[in-house]
Amino acid sequence: MKITTYQNINNKSLKNLWKLVFNKSEKQSDYLINWLIEKDSGILLIAIDESATVIGSRASWNWEFSSYQKSYKCSQFGLTSVHPEYRRKGIFSRLNQECLKLLKLNNTDFVFNVSLPNAMRGYQKMGWEYEFNIQRLMRISFNFMFSKRNKSFKISKELDIKLLFELFNKKNEINKKYLTSIQNINRLKSRFENKINYNVYQSEDIIILYKITKEKKMKSIFIGDIFSKLNDYNNLNYHINSIQHSERALFVSTYISKNHPLNEIYKNNNFKILKKKSPLGIKLINNNISISKLHDNLIISYLDLDTF
Repeated sequence: MKITTYQNINNKSLKNLWKLVFNKSEKQSDYLINWLIEKDSGILLIAIDESATVIGSRASWNWEFSSYQKSYKCSQFGLTSVHPEYRRKGIFSRLNQECLKLLKLNNTDFVFNVSLPNAMRGYQKMGWEYEFNIQRLMRISFNFMFSKRNKSFKISKELDIKLLFELFNKKNEINKKYLTSIQNINRLKSRFENKINYNVYQSEDIIILYKITKEKKMKSIFIGDIFSKLNDYNNLNYHINSIQHSERALFVSTYISKNHPLNEIYKNNNFKILKKKSPLGIKLINNNISISKLHDNLIISYLDLDTF
């Protein structure tokens, strides 16, 4: 077994693995490979057997977080996969260790990822910590059935770049005292260019990025992030009702950090805490930031966590 970086000759074999482990379509796999490799957005390591068949993968997306104009390089782990016939042979650990070596050489400050329960113990052995205040919030509401439809909005797969630029600047001003991800417009736009599974709700003063999922076999809206000109997001309930009205969805959910400015606004709009903690893990690589600062200042939304 050998750990190496992804090459085009591994394309079909890697997509077969992701189909088996994640049930990803060829289109989804092509998009993720393009995002990681051709756009130089991260690292893609693979494990291959003696016949050069891909039996494992480790992806890592580059991110940058900032607080009071000080920036930190970080990486988000995702697409961890090992072929069922090769599990419990140390491949998971070796992929992670090799990726961490590359990130350290790149002066990365910390790594974060959302772990499945079965994988958490393995990450903890390698130094991951999981005590971070990420909450799952949910609202169950029938109000959308009786609310008047907002005629001044549109739902599409396309981002209004001019409006998004205005809202980005506003959001960055609100969040600058926290430790928050730096998302430039080109990066966000690139995440939507293949139009795989997110929708864009746009009105004159707000953009809501969301996707449709299933909750108890019923249609559900999962909010990735919200960008608004309004400091207090007073009309959030109105806009969420408009999305529910259009999508005919009973449930609305999101993951968000406890100290995120939107957290209380969600709760004021009848969102309840479904899970007090999520399996968000963080590992420090360099000494430029402390775990205590991450505990106290990190704000993160579901869009930051979702690797599509």
